[in-house]
Amino acid sequence: MSFTRNLNRTLRRYAFRLGITAFVSVVAMLSYTGIALKERVHWLEHTYLVLGDVYNLQAEFERAETSQRGYFISGDEEFLDAYNNSVKLLDSKITTVWTLTADNPPQQSRIGELKNTISERIKMMDQV
Repeated sequence: MSFTRNLNRTLRRYAFRLGITAFVSVVAMLSYTGIALKERVHWLEHTYLVLGDVYNLQAEFERAETSQRGYFISGDEEFLDAYNNSVKLLDSKITTVWTLTADNPPQQSRIGELKNTISERIKMMDQV
């Protein structure tokens, strides 16, 4: 009887230890998964922020082109003012995108190329 009692007591201890170990393991996995998920969500939000600012940059450049055409067609000074305002805003919008992509050298390179292309196009529009 003593052997059976000791065996039951030993088995209960091991079962308790196994249960605690399993519980701690599950909590550790959930914690790690939560941290990884939070990081993924952060980068997803960052991606959409960059895409939104690139879209705003594109829209501002299109606004400059449209304003220039409106000025040439109508001669109305309001279009020229809108063109000049858009050109001024382009630098800040490029800087915003540049800052957001500071962690990504390939994107920085493409943004540098984009900035040069926009500058060339603005010089062409100013000459006309």
